[in-house]
Amino acid sequence: ALPPSVRSRNCASSAPRNRRRFSITFSRSAWRKFPRLSASAGSGLTRPRRVLIWVSQDTVRADHLSLYGYPRPTSSAVDARASQWVVFDDAVATAPWTLPSLVSQLTGRYPSRHAAVLDDQGRQAGQASLFQVLAASGFTVLGVTANRFVSSEFGTADGFDALTFTPSGAADVSRLALRELQDWPGGDLALFVHYMDAHFPYQ
Repeated sequence: ALPPSVRSRNCASSAPRNRRRFSITFSRSAWRKFPRLSASAGSGLTRPRRVLIWVSQDTVRADHLSLYGYPRPTSSAVDARASQWVVFDDAVATAPWTLPSLVSQLTGRYPSRHAAVLDDQGRQAGQASLFQVLAASGFTVLGVTANRFVSSEFGTADGFDALTFTPSGAADVSRLALRELQDWPGGDLALFVHYMDAHFPYQ
């Protein structure tokens, strides 16, 4: 389980009414997973492939997304699909910067447990990451990132079948992700995409 970094509270009244609302103990991340159908051997039933897409954005605060009531239209693409998704209204990062927060999401551990708390210190060896668990469960794991903290140097690349880094913006990240999908052999898929555009003005 992921760390209990959230305490339940009433959802803000400004939240759109046409989406399902939950308070739950998850660090900030979002994913969508297609349903799994179990079939016994020889039953003739086929299980739909499982597809998990994780879109991660650096330096994006919920209170500056129109999905969460911000008056400017800053997240129109997400807003248009939110009624079909489960949206987490009360999610808190375990750290104020990328590396420890992301490793908490990957391992289900607080920074004090996974030890990735310095910019030259990655995930402790021996702690399984989500991507490793997915790979062991038969997923093809692909990734494109614009953040150097998602790399073998910091122990965050374990489990990927292919991981591409680009220092460019969203257009290039999305282009590379689509290219990875063209090479996908089929079957169960986990795709991780990490954008940095909101962070660029502060570098």
